[in-house]
Amino acid sequence: MDKISKSVFSHKSWDILCKVRDALKVNVYIVDCRGNIVISPEKRRYGGCILLDPAMGFVLQDDDSSLSVRSQFGGKYFELRNRFNLHCFGLPVYSDDLEIGNVILGPVVINKRLSPERYVSLSKEYGLDASCLISNINDIRVVSNMDVSSMLGLIDAIAANNIALSIVGYDHVFGKADRIGKEVDANFKGFLKGILKFANVECGSIMALDKDGEQLTVKAVEGMDNCIVGQSVRMGNGIAGIAASERETFLIGSKSEDNRIAHLLKRSDIKRSLVLPLLDEDRVCGVLNLHTKRSSDLISANLDSINYFSELFARSA
Repeated sequence: MDKISKSVFSHKSWDILCKVRDALKVNVYIVDCRGNIVISPEKRRYGGCILLDPAMGFVLQDDDSSLSVRSQFGGKYFELRNRFNLHCFGLPVYSDDLEIGNVILGPVVINKRLSPERYVSLSKEYGLDASCLISNINDIRVVSNMDVSSMLGLIDAIAANNIALSIVGYDHVFGKADRIGKEVDANFKGFLKGILKFANVECGSIMALDKDGEQLTVKAVEGMDNCIVGQSVRMGNGIAGIAASERETFLIGSKSEDNRIAHLLKRSDIKRSLVLPLLDEDRVCGVLNLHTKRSSDLISANLDSINYFSELFARSA
């Protein structure tokens, strides 16, 4: 294992991946450019034993593709599929323009598990214990391709950037202004899509604070009119401005008894909303806004994880 790969194995990277893994309920781990595992998957949950058992047919090394199928997924991501139709998805991590490893998400089942009879048949074919195989596969999350895209976007915007920071340091990875310019919009969009899916809401936006600390500007929207991108409010104005200036999160139902914001709630059709300042330690970077017209949101249930992901995003934004 080379020096860069060793440096990936840090407490910071491990902490990030553990929390992302438990929030998504899908294994997340790191391999180097040769496919060697640098930060291991969770073996006892989320199908980790399948990843670590060569008989199960996941081969990460580039020089042996006999048991795995590699293909591109959604542009820069790649996909691995094993003999039981389980899928993993890879996200490259870069230092400048040099790929130094991959964050791997999975295994997951896409859309629907195979029948128990099919798993029994495959077990016999490959000399595996059928009951053990089925038990392990039942522990793996079933997702759609849209779910995968959202998870990858979330990891791309949060974990990969923070892991890269822990490898080689902020200045080395993100020192070039042109690279920041190219990546920032995609990161805002990817983070927002992932958080919307995670919170089970349909609408949201991200606002960034300008260098002077005076204006919040909309950088990305989902489920809303794109014409609001670029619009600004002053710190202290509106619910987002109050949340940012007071560094306070507002979780709002259709009504609020908070005198600071009650008079600003104009839409009775919104069932729940979240206005959360994006903080890098004590520095305000922007505001995350989520809202829904449905009653099936997971904002409250996943609020701790949303807070954690937002902190990671603010750190890398």
